[in-house]
Amino acid sequence: CSQQSTKDLFQPVATVLQLHEAMIDPASDAIFKGIETPSDDAAWVTVRNSAIILTESGNLLVIAGRAKDTGDWMNHSQALVEGGAAALRAAEKKDPDALLAAGDKIVPVCMACHEKYRDGGRKMGK
Repeated sequence: CSQQSTKDLFQPVATVLQLHEAMIDPASDAIFKGIETPSDDAAWVTVRNSAIILTESGNLLVIAGRAKDTGDWMNHSQALVEGGAAALRAAEKKDPDALLAAGDKIVPVCMACHEKYRDGGRKMGK
């Protein structure tokens, strides 16, 4: 194992669409639901776990075989990591205002990425 590069160790199984369906969409939905109603400790745990999933999803998007390019794709993926990490910090502090601010970081990243890579230039939701 020590003779292999880390690049050789990663073997993507899921497609980008599958990552969205299984991880990114449910995690972001849970974060945004948490922004609306972080009512108790269990809700904060859900937001925390979802933030972890969303954050690490950004890392999974840059693995060779998934990355669409070395420019905007990488920047959007890194921004998703940063937004997810902000949501994680907010959930750990149980801070609704910080969670809202994290959501304000996440939404534009999703919109920009969808517009360029998924929706053929259309705005998200249209």
